[in-house]
Amino acid sequence: MLNHYTKARAGKLTKLKIGEIIQPSNIKIYWLNSVTPSNNPEFINHQIHKHSYYEAHFVLDGTAEWADENDHVYRLSSGEGILFTPQVRHIIKNFSHDMFRFSLAFAPEPDSIFDNHLSQKNIHRFMLSPRLIDCIDVILHDVEQKNF
Repeated sequence: MLNHYTKARAGKLTKLKIGEIIQPSNIKIYWLNSVTPSNNPEFINHQIHKHSYYEAHFVLDGTAEWADENDHVYRLSSGEGILFTPQVRHIIKNFSHDMFRFSLAFAPEPDSIFDNHLSQKNIHRFMLSPRLIDCIDVILHDVEQKNF
């Protein structure tokens, strides 16, 4: 699915300074990470939790299951994503040994069109577009090229 990026270098993303990324002026990015079961397992939160920001997970390989506070399970495969709105309690329940995910935490300006649209549902499940996959690939490739 990714053209340039190697899973073995996924840990480098956690060292990236958010200020090094050009951000849209109406969106604040809190963090990015990429996770496999073998790299950065501390970024796989096995406790039910919530955030004050939006949290998106993009499954790039393998499978992963998240659940909401009502134990409704969302099973995602490679090429799918999930977005949790602020204050929605969720947990990652299960994942395959080959799971590779890219995650993003962000907050749009309050009451912006973007915020109003996303906040209409608590959980959004979606397919990753080829353009989004290309963008993720470029981000991960650029991080891989940095000498941390």
